[in-house]
Amino acid sequence: MLRHGRRRNRLKDLKGLLWPIRSMIEFKADCGHTVRAKDEDAGKVVRCAYCGREAQVPQDEQDELDFLFSPAEADDSASSAAVKAHGAPSRRRSSGMPFQPSRSRADPFLLVKRMAYVAAILICAIFVGKKYAWPAVERAFLQDEKPAVAPADFAVHRPKKPTIEVQKPRTAGRMGFLLERLDKLGREGVYVRSVPEGATVYHAEAERTPKELKWLVEPNTDRVVSPMSIDLKPGRHVLVVTLPINDRHLKEYRHFGYNELRRKVEEDPERSDDTVDRYFRPDTATDVSVVVLRGRIYIARKYEVSVHRNEWTVLAPLFLPYRCALADLHKLVSREEAYGFSETDILSELEFYGVVDRDHRYIVDILRRVGSISYHTDSGGWRMFMIDSLGGDFTAPKLAHVRRGPWEPLSQP
Repeated sequence: MLRHGRRRNRLKDLKGLLWPIRSMIEFKADCGHTVRAKDEDAGKVVRCAYCGREAQVPQDEQDELDFLFSPAEADDSASSAAVKAHGAPSRRRSSGMPFQPSRSRADPFLLVKRMAYVAAILICAIFVGKKYAWPAVERAFLQDEKPAVAPADFAVHRPKKPTIEVQKPRTAGRMGFLLERLDKLGREGVYVRSVPEGATVYHAEAERTPKELKWLVEPNTDRVVSPMSIDLKPGRHVLVVTLPINDRHLKEYRHFGYNELRRKVEEDPERSDDTVDRYFRPDTATDVSVVVLRGRIYIARKYEVSVHRNEWTVLAPLFLPYRCALADLHKLVSREEAYGFSETDILSELEFYGVVDRDHRYIVDILRRVGSISYHTDSGGWRMFMIDSLGGDFTAPKLAHVRRGPWEPLSQP
């Protein structure tokens, strides 16, 4: 009881503080008019201001501050207060009055509670939005609008970390023939790459081969089909590389007089060997002839090749027009680089053999693609500039069998 009394005293003090914001009691009297009474008149009898009849003020509503106690204590305190004040239960309950009280009261504790909830929700929303939502929006829509460089007032200067340069070991470029791994083709032999491509190769042993190329028409002649890798025993061999006179690559030389050559050859194939020999650019071939095989005219170039044990040789027969400047010649060869070498060494060699400066880059370009090209020097006649297929070394053998002068341009290309 002492504890309950202390709580009631505290409640009275709070009621006294909050008294100015409490409203009057409104209810309907028996006459139907609305009657207003003070809170302290709860349970008493007042007169209606309209008809003058007496009406009892209801008091069965729980006070706004009664929620501070437990439900049982609140009911207890309300009933005990009513018994002390009137000595009997409420008249409205005993008489069963039909009307219901209507109060409009402001609950400050509920308002403070709701404001606390709203503040907590706002704080959470601001925290989550600033940490997660805003960076996502900034990355998606505003990233491009950021200045590339921060203003000078807000720039942060950090010392640069010292960088340690690690020198990677230099790997030397591959030298020699690049398109095929010759060591995988077999023990030894010859790899033929005609320029232009598409030639047919015939093989015979040097000791049993006559000088004339008429032996190509014999039925027992060895014909090599592509790929142009020929496994040969160590020793001397004869290879004949042929192209038909109407080959599609040769017909591209029409600007260099090839159509006139073709007409002369077709009129008299048996007497056209010298004409064909002088039309094409010289190389290491020992003979150039016109051969008729199965009714079709072929241009044939004969080569004598020495094969060494466990070694492969790359042969590049040249079917290129003689009256063609190097500036145009490098456009007719393959665009694929097939040879690797040191360009510095090649340029020094070309300078030694008296090659004019304007031809340097064309010869280097052709050597990368073909591996060999003939050139007429002022001091040494015709030489064959060649790249070794194994090590990429440069050689320049003299073509002693060639009896013609330097390149002569056509009067009418």
